[in-house]
Amino acid sequence: YLKDYGYDVDFSYPFPDGHWKNPIDRENKIIFWAIEYLVKYTRIISRLFLLLKVSKYSLVMMNRPLVPDPEVIFLEKLLSRLNKNVIFDFDDAIYLNENHDHKIGGIIKISKITIAGNDYLASFAKRYTANIAIIPTVVDTNIYKIRRSKTSNKITTIGWSGFHDGLDTMIDFMKPILEKLFLSKKFRFILITNDPPSSIPISVDYSIYEWEKDTEIEVLNNIDIGIMPLKDSHFNRGKCGFKLIQYGGIGIPSVASDVGFNNKVIDNEKTGFLVGNEREWIDCLSKLIDDSNLRKKMGEDAYEKVSNAYSIDNTLPKLIKLFDTII
Repeated sequence: YLKDYGYDVDFSYPFPDGHWKNPIDRENKIIFWAIEYLVKYTRIISRLFLLLKVSKYSLVMMNRPLVPDPEVIFLEKLLSRLNKNVIFDFDDAIYLNENHDHKIGGIIKISKITIAGNDYLASFAKRYTANIAIIPTVVDTNIYKIRRSKTSNKITTIGWSGFHDGLDTMIDFMKPILEKLFLSKKFRFILITNDPPSSIPISVDYSIYEWEKDTEIEVLNNIDIGIMPLKDSHFNRGKCGFKLIQYGGIGIPSVASDVGFNNKVIDNEKTGFLVGNEREWIDCLSKLIDDSNLRKKMGEDAYEKVSNAYSIDNTLPKLIKLFDTII
């Protein structure tokens, strides 16, 4: 996308990346900590090699610390000395991770501009800088399209797409809701995740799909009603509603917890439903299961909102304008 505006882009990730998990059990203390320190210093060394060439870039954009270790803070300071044009972009409350508030605050301080995905994240950034832009998470509506209509006799599907590390929390939240709903309504639950389990502990009809980049939209199109359950917490208030934006991007309505940015993405009772308790979840899902015309109308309105507010075509020019102000 940026090449269309004359920008060449290189990507860099720490090695091993932040999702790496130590395969050794903590009970084997010597081996466990030996591997931990080996990985830590491997990451630092790989980043030092990156910094040797960082001055050649017109600007550097970060969305995470250079290494995930909270106590390693000198790399970002060195980066800002080698390249003054640093932009920090974050769309999760990553500063709430253990001991990360000081580190993330330090990155914001050395950045020329900080991009926050919503107002809640921007309020944290304001502690450290006045140079803040709010740019939401987006999808490419040249790829995301309102999906083809389904046959009327197909079972309605309710779906969730997300990372495996959020799966248990989602199931704990939705299990009583879906099981009670299943007593009176016919539907199938669709689960899309990386590293999918072979089964889930929930007593409804369900199908499990593995998330893959190349088939993501095709698999999402199996869903009639998208869900985004969240408990109200500081971390969840920092979420940027990407699931809801994806659901709207394929023209389906959503039911979501009335938490944080969810109430910006969803126009309640127009593009979906915002709910606050189990009864509301069941009632709103029931309405959408029973009324295919309502699903269609809400889905069309959701797609229109995503196209106008959460699309690359709408948002990329704003990002380019930011780039141009600091180069």
